[in-house]
Amino acid sequence: MAGIPWSIILDPHRLEELNSLNILDTKPEQSYDDLAAIARLICGTPVANVTLVSDDRQWFKSAVGNDVLETPVEQSVCAHTIGEENILIINDLTKDVRTSDNTLVTGARSLRFYAGVPLRLDSTYGIGTLCVVDTKPHPHGLTYDQVEALKALGRQATILLQVRKFLATTNQTLEADASIDQTLEEISDAMLKAYRLNKIYKDGVLENLLFSGLSHIAIGIARSGKAAETILN
Repeated sequence: MAGIPWSIILDPHRLEELNSLNILDTKPEQSYDDLAAIARLICGTPVANVTLVSDDRQWFKSAVGNDVLETPVEQSVCAHTIGEENILIINDLTKDVRTSDNTLVTGARSLRFYAGVPLRLDSTYGIGTLCVVDTKPHPHGLTYDQVEALKALGRQATILLQVRKFLATTNQTLEADASIDQTLEEISDAMLKAYRLNKIYKDGVLENLLFSGLSHIAIGIARSGKAAETILN
């Protein structure tokens, strides 16, 4: 496909943001399917997708009227949309230099019309799109109301992704806190056992711990009133 926007597709911040969601290859979700279904009805097209564009493929989180789960990124019209500010509409894909030689256009699927809005979180470029597709050209594109509705649905899809990003970040924080708590508890138990065996000072266990790679954890224990009380008692 002519003019594949590789600089946008491979933008490191965009890909980092996409990968942080851990959403690729996840199961279908009704919330995304609902948005795609509404987009299809409003725009009068047989197909609507919630698409995520990675470095080597476009994957459909929702594919209403579409039996394909992903395609190579070289076939992605959405790859052009993620660099747009608001919306990309191509009334006839055979007449646009960006898509005229796309195998989804020239091949058996014979795609002709495309309209998509970028799903953008914090990076400069979108990580995906909400798009509608037809096998017939739309000489007049979409009406004003259809455009505004598609943009509104795109904003809702973006909110779903933002919620997912927030939950992923929160879960990572909780997991990290739980891991630290477990480590502190294990070290506290080990020090308590050593103390009870009267080996902390005799064998230099405490000294070795303080000056080992775990010194920052040992200091944290020493500063913790609860841990100190546990050890001393």
